[in-house]
Amino acid sequence: MQPGFLYGQEQQGNQEAEQEQEEASYIHGDFQSDAQYYIYEPKLQTQKLNEQFGNNTYLNLLYDRGNLSGGLRFEVYQPPLLGYDQRFKGSGIPFRFVNYKWKELSVTLGNFYEQIGSGLIYRSYWEFGLGFDNSIDGVRLRYNMLEGITVKAFAGKQRFFFDKGPGIVRGADAEFSMNELIPAFELSSTKINLGLGMVSKYQADDDTRLKLPENVAAFSGRAKISKNAFSLEAEYARKSSDPSLANRKIYRPGEALIITTGYAGSGFGISAGVKRIDNFDFRSNRNAALNDLLINYLPPMTPQHTYRLATLYPYATQPTGEMGAQVDVFYNAKEGSWLGGKYGTNFTLNYSRINGIQKQAVTGPDSAKGYNSDFFAVGENTYYQNMSVEVSKKISPKVKTNWSYIFIEADNEILRITNNLDVKTIYAHIAVADIAWKFKPKNTLRFEAQNLYTQQDNGSWAMALIEYQMGSNFFFAVYDEYNYGNKIESLKVHYLGASAGYTKGTVRVTLNGGRQRAGVFCVGGVCRFVPASSGVSMSVAASF
Repeated sequence: MQPGFLYGQEQQGNQEAEQEQEEASYIHGDFQSDAQYYIYEPKLQTQKLNEQFGNNTYLNLLYDRGNLSGGLRFEVYQPPLLGYDQRFKGSGIPFRFVNYKWKELSVTLGNFYEQIGSGLIYRSYWEFGLGFDNSIDGVRLRYNMLEGITVKAFAGKQRFFFDKGPGIVRGADAEFSMNELIPAFELSSTKINLGLGMVSKYQADDDTRLKLPENVAAFSGRAKISKNAFSLEAEYARKSSDPSLANRKIYRPGEALIITTGYAGSGFGISAGVKRIDNFDFRSNRNAALNDLLINYLPPMTPQHTYRLATLYPYATQPTGEMGAQVDVFYNAKEGSWLGGKYGTNFTLNYSRINGIQKQAVTGPDSAKGYNSDFFAVGENTYYQNMSVEVSKKISPKVKTNWSYIFIEADNEILRITNNLDVKTIYAHIAVADIAWKFKPKNTLRFEAQNLYTQQDNGSWAMALIEYQMGSNFFFAVYDEYNYGNKIESLKVHYLGASAGYTKGTVRVTLNGGRQRAGVFCVGGVCRFVPASSGVSMSVAASF
């Protein structure tokens, strides 16, 4: 036997095994179905429905084989749940794609999601719970041109329920890693990344009175610098004039700036950000409204509250003009310290404020421009203000607590948070106590009490919740929201409810029954209104 013969056989066998693995096929995906049966309750001012059942369902199927991948999503809304746009009604396959990777090049045909920078000029994404999907149906290319340079380009039309919008969206982006491009920076602890992006939309001019631009372009430049515990990010974007329904058909260019910075040390962290948005509503249809056919994403720069009563007055980004700032401070007081106590204490503070921008109306020959605005001048009107303090403390080996205070000021004339249009500004004080008792290794009892005090809108609210968690598989909860401060006696209603859930492997089943108050549901500054309802609902989710 020749030396190395067995090694050669082993090497050949490994290569064949690797090739087989590369050529192996995989099918995976996820599924979710949310259904509800509605009960008419005049006392809650719920809608009287001809169809008392609603269902939102999707199934994602994904296929991978070596460098080839593809997939589709089947969706059913028969009919859509209350709070979702009724134009979703029906079923179909609004999302399907095929992707192939060849060395440093990736090509996608069909639907895809993409983002440029922080999203100021372009971001497409899907949020099933919000009823939002602005995917592009077209072509996308990604190419790692050189070590440290990545470029991408795309073109297509946006999803519009089970159809497509009329405009064509085209974009390109280049990102540069200076540490990879410049040898002298390769081992530096300072990391620098730069980016340049461009997005344009085409829509035919169908206006008989005005001469509208058919091509509208937006450009952005960004930079990210980090060194050890410190980071700084900035992005500036500018958009050519885009007369639309949102800006009342003015010919003023748009611009946006966002700057964020942060520091994270041992037990201490701080993050801060500022932004300015001016006439930056960007859609592939100039006549669209609400959440329809949005091309870009404007970060809200306000906290995303999770406690129930704190979500009653959320913030929706105002693309026609806003200036904002936010500061978050995190501090972990060590165990045994005078502030931390025996088990340590975590503190979180937030302050955020959003104002309008200063606008001076333009008259005369330039009146079509709409207004002038000093870039650094803050508008007099406060749209939204949030101040919150959260303290998390373990008081024994079995008991954990979380205490929160939140103050919210909201301009209802601008934000339209409530249907009560007589309310101009809402001032709300919210207190939360959240206590979890792990009385057995796999059993936890959690109690939650909340109170929202306000003299505006529908007055003050109280909420109480008791939840029992048994292992990682089962939970049961009962709760009550009570609008005790409503000035109308008949509307001082208890919104009682109960929920239970069971999880096994990748399958989760949840049952809910009771009343749901009306309110605005937001994710990342994008919102939808949810009307009051009563009934029984079930949700089934699984991944495979």
